[in-house]
Amino acid sequence: MDQSETGPWMSLLRERLMETFGDRIIFIGLQGSRARGEATENSDVDAVVILDRVSHEDVVSYRCILDSMPYRELACGFLSGVGELSGWMAGDLFQFRHDTIPISGSLDAVLPPEGIGDAAEAALAGACTIYHMCVHNMVHERSSEILDGLSKQCRFTLSAAVFARTGAYYGSISDLREAAGEESRILDLRDSVQGAEWDSRMDGISSEIIEWTSSLISEFGSDRRTGISTCQSSSARPSCPSRTRCRTSRRTSCRPARPGGTAGPRSGWGSCAGTCT
Repeated sequence: MDQSETGPWMSLLRERLMETFGDRIIFIGLQGSRARGEATENSDVDAVVILDRVSHEDVVSYRCILDSMPYRELACGFLSGVGELSGWMAGDLFQFRHDTIPISGSLDAVLPPEGIGDAAEAALAGACTIYHMCVHNMVHERSSEILDGLSKQCRFTLSAAVFARTGAYYGSISDLREAAGEESRILDLRDSVQGAEWDSRMDGISSEIIEWTSSLISEFGSDRRTGISTCQSSSARPSCPSRTRCRTSRRTSCRPARPGGTAGPRSGWGSCAGTCT
């Protein structure tokens, strides 16, 4: 399916969802490469559907809707009730929030307010996952396909890390590359992995990813262990946006610190008394 067909496909999906679920629909959106305008003909269509609640019958109904859609083999994405999202892990919601474009409704009415700590948690979780899988693959599987997937995931972990440090999200590769500076070298690794057989070069790429994710774990994991609040220093951003909340472990006010936080998705939201992002 060509990128230009994505819009009409989503319009048809929205129409069929409305016929089945009506006013129970809270949000319909699109995420992934098709939302970013980076899709190939074989890219998945990552549709996001949020209902007032999701029962077994709803899952079956949604499956039937997708079965009736053209390009069924490309249909992918996320289905959830609004209640589940309100309690979801904040770090997991970071990329979800920034990588999803609305078709119907608004995520602002669904998700809790975002804090810098969400990005720090996303960066830490991503780094830990990539680190573990990269070591495992290098020792046991030696699969270029797995390494390709991990190198792709590096982009999203890097975007979370940059946001945690600066308070700015960069959706495009070119903007992220410029913002990340020297660290953007991690974005170039995938070009050497795609379609390649495992050899000594793959060992070298794996080692570079392991070294990079290790540095992120050290950066974002250290503050998590000590329970430091997830605010940026005053030199990074001069004031707090009106909708911002600070993520802290036990505090309800902020003091300047490096990113990193331990609060869950609904706990630890404090009013901002310091300078943070």
